[in-house]
Amino acid sequence: MNLRPFIVERVKSAGKRVCDEIKDVNLNEECIIIGTLYKVMKLKPQILDEYMENVAKGESRLKFVDSSDSLVIEDGTGRLTLEGSVDVQKLVTGLVVGLRGSQSGNGVFRVTEVITPKLPRLKPTIFLGPAENLAPAAPFRGHAAQGRGGAQPPTESRCIAFIADLGIGCQTTAERRKALVNLLADSELSVGLLVLQGRSVRSLDMSSIGALDGFIAAVAPSMSVHVMPTDEFEVMPLQPFPKSYLPVAVNYANVFRVTSPHAFSVDMEVDTGMDTSKQQDGELDDGFRVLCLPDACVADVMCYSSVDDPLEAMQLAFAFRSCAPTAPDTLSCFPFSAHDPFVLAQDADIPHLVVGCQGPRCRTLASPQWDAATPQACLQENGTLLVALPAFNDTGCVLFVDLDARQAFHYQISQ
Repeated sequence: MNLRPFIVERVKSAGKRVCDEIKDVNLNEECIIIGTLYKVMKLKPQILDEYMENVAKGESRLKFVDSSDSLVIEDGTGRLTLEGSVDVQKLVTGLVVGLRGSQSGNGVFRVTEVITPKLPRLKPTIFLGPAENLAPAAPFRGHAAQGRGGAQPPTESRCIAFIADLGIGCQTTAERRKALVNLLADSELSVGLLVLQGRSVRSLDMSSIGALDGFIAAVAPSMSVHVMPTDEFEVMPLQPFPKSYLPVAVNYANVFRVTSPHAFSVDMEVDTGMDTSKQQDGELDDGFRVLCLPDACVADVMCYSSVDDPLEAMQLAFAFRSCAPTAPDTLSCFPFSAHDPFVLAQDADIPHLVVGCQGPRCRTLASPQWDAATPQACLQENGTLLVALPAFNDTGCVLFVDLDARQAFHYQISQ
């Protein structure tokens, strides 16, 4: 359990015994236990139901939370059912957690406090506007962009641009994409890196793939491009686009076909251009660290939790140093035996910026009050900025992070 040291460090001054294993818990003794949560859910889909006779077909559901749900904590030596001060509806399977309380008998642990793994304190790197909202940029001059007033981005700045769900294959976004190419090439923005998240293509047909290849080739001469795979690939981590899908774009040395989730770092000491060669390979180097999440990671948390806000779902996972806590229980993933690639197990893994894609599943699961038209953001206590980025094909929204001014802002390109 590679997150255990971060929980122990947080509770070392509490003066309570920290059990090495769950089997070491003594009856009616207040202590701290550490383990992995498992949520018992009556409504959770079971694959074997398809093969059982006389099973009534239930109605189609978006969320699987029920008042009868319960939580257990487990490790390699045993498990205990949880009661008391623990939010059963909100928490999900797969979170590594510390619990303060006592065993009351019959395998029940009464919780008085939930303890999350300690996060390192980061230097503030991104400034937010009033009420911790992303500062909207002024309209992009000379092209079909629509802003909402506010300060212009500084000239000669170094920016990272993020786009979720580019939506190639959807006719309504064709004009937006033309304006987008001009926007990214604007010298005032000085975009050094473009990250394409989510469904860059609506389907994996030859026409859409060819258009994506052409779009990347159009912007690659002036910036690096990280292309994350579409969620059509389904199994986490989503594997990169094959080279054959992007025959023109792969000829550029600064075009990277990456996995999803995707982590990278940018050297903050570089004055001109951007060093994007520090791809995730073990621990990340010092610099400005970014973690990009696909729609599936956020949406699956919402499916099995009472949370109906994509940004809150991101906060929940990040607080427990995870980017896909429900994998492999309800989120399909490749098997891993040596380590969990979805856990932020080193302080060097903790990003300065987390960008989550509000894909189709997130938008379907979100509450009616959720604003899916503009980026939603919150700054965590440790200094990490979380951003839920809306789909470009629906809103024309592009997120920019200015590394010189340490500011996040966005443009919205009109139809």
